Order: sequence, then C-alpha cells, then structure tokens
Amino acid sequence: MFYLFFLLIVLFLLYIQSRKRQYSTVAGICVPIIIIFVVICRYRVGYDYLTYYTLIENEEEAQILYLFSPLSIVWAEIALYFESPQMLFVLFGLPTFALLIFTLKKYSKDYALSVTILICFFFFTSLSIIRQALALAICFYGYRFIVKRSLIKYILCILIAALFHPSAGVAIIIYWLPFLKFRLVVLLSIISIVAKPLFFYMLNILGVYTSYLDGKMDIEGGKYTQLIYFLLFIICFVLGSKNIDKNKCNLFNVLLLSFVFVSFLGAHLGGRIAFYFNIYYCLLIPKVVKGLDGQLREQVKLLSYFLCISYFLLYLFVPFIKGVPSYYIPYKFIFFK
Repeated sequence: MFYLFFLLIVLFLLYIQSRKRQYSTVAGICVPIIIIFVVICRYRVGYDYLTYYTLIENEEEAQILYLFSPLSIVWAEIALYFESPQMLFVLFGLPTFALLIFTLKKYSKDYALSVTILICFFFFTSLSIIRQALALAICFYGYRFIVKRSLIKYILCILIAALFHPSAGVAIIIYWLPFLKFRLVVLLSIISIVAKPLFFYMLNILGVYTSYLDGKMDIEGGKYTQLIYFLLFIICFVLGSKNIDKNKCNLFNVLLLSFVFVSFLGAHLGGRIAFYFNIYYCLLIPKVVKGLDGQLREQVKLLSYFLCISYFLLYLFVPFIKGVPSYYIPYKFIFFK
C-alpha cells in the first residue's frame, strides 16, 4: 500500500529529525520535499482531480472564469499557457504544504507530532479541495500575525487567501478568538446554536434557498469526521483545561467555534468552513501534550500517534468497507499515467 509506505517514511524521517543527531538536518529537509512531491506528482487522485484536469486540458477558459476566484484564475491561466493540466496541481500543492509545514516548524511545541496530525487528518482533503487548501494555508500562515497582534498584516493574509477561495473570509474572526475568555466563547456558541431555528426562519422569509444548508444534505462521512473532531476536542479539553485561560493565545476558542459552523451548516458545508479552524489541532494537540507531566505526557503522546495513524488508515479503507470507489486509491504518479 503506497500511502502506508509514505506515512512510515515520513514518520521515520520525523523521528530521525527529532533526535537532533548527525542526519537530523537532512531528515528535516527531506520531510517537506517528500510530502510536496507526493502531492504535486499525483495523477487522478482526489475527487475533484479530473474536474480540474479537464478544465485545463480542454481549455475551458469560460468555465474557469465563472468558477474560480481571481488568483485561482491566474494559476489556471499559467497552466493554460504551458498547456499543462498538471501545472495547476503544482501551483496549488507546492505553496499549500510549504506554508503549512513552515508554520508548524515555527510555532509547534512538537513539530513531529504536528506534521503527523497534518498528514493523517488533512492530507487527503487537501488533495481534493486544492483552491480552498491553499486559502487555508495562507490563513494559517497568518497565525504569526495573530501572535504578534498585527491586525493589518493578518487582514492582508485573509484578503490574499480570499482571492484564491472566498470562504477564507471567515478566518478573519480567528484574529480575536484566542484572546477572549473561554466561558464567553462557550456562551456565544450556545446562543448561536440555539438561535439556529430563528436564523433559518428569517432566511425562508427572505426567500433565500436553504436546502443546501439542510442537515439532510450532509455527506455521511462528513458527520463521522466531525464526530471525531468533537472527540479530539473533548480529550484536549480534559487534559488541558487547567491552563485554558492562562494561555496568551487560547486555541480552544478557535476550535470550539468550528462546531458552531457545523451545527449551522451541516457536516458537509459546515465542515468546509470549519476547515479553517480545525487546522489548529496541529498546534493545540502538541501544546496540550507538552503541558502534561512525566509519564502521562509520554503516554498521551503515544496515544496521539496511535489515534492519528488509526484515522489515516480508517479514512483509506472505509470506502472499501462500504463498497464504494475510493478517490485516493490507487495512487498514481503523473510520470506513469
């Protein structure tokens, strides 16, 4: 199985890098190179791959102008100029994972664990929603401006991200969330969820089409994914609640709000919006583990790796268990299409 081999190679290199020995630097350099190589050299991997590939191959410029945001159009025009559909996946994939990994390297309390979470929970999704994945990476890169309290620079990040995918605009609220009291965010979340019927009632009065927001439209897998995120949040909260309001930058607030979007918009559409918030598990989980003492820290760290790998394998094999096609298996290199 290609993906299992890929994951094991990445984990092995992360282990060598974390040991701070002779080959640690080389291993650390190899990790992002291997990940990006797998991302940009794939062929027919991801549920939107053929859609994007066909748009460029058939030179459907009118469709591109209709569907894409301004900077995504620029990327598509470059691919059209070179008459290379694969160029589109390079232009989106390379900066996406470069920005994500660079941010984790700078701000994670445990870089190896953060990259493992990134691969196991977000890798496959990023192979499909390539425009939103790049928008997410740009927003996540803006975390440095949240920490430094530089609003103008963070807004600039969000604007650039929104030029790739308009959904990035929702990430603007992340600037303030980590510095609010947790109880206040809980209260606001509860009020928002309780107010959902009123919100939909007003939309109906205004004649706004809401069937796409209806829970019945949810993709079943999306519900299970959000349930797993909820369980992750509960585990992190139980283990890290002692210092929840002592942190200068409280990521619990960011992740809590993701459930409000899921509650409002359903597991599919809400999950797409929550994507901008859930990426912060890559920073929160290592931070919680780092705050534990002695043997408990090591046990929880091992449990974290176990849960990540289990989710990764589950994501791969569920389509076969359900008897439906997988958009990710088999993995094919563009060189051997």
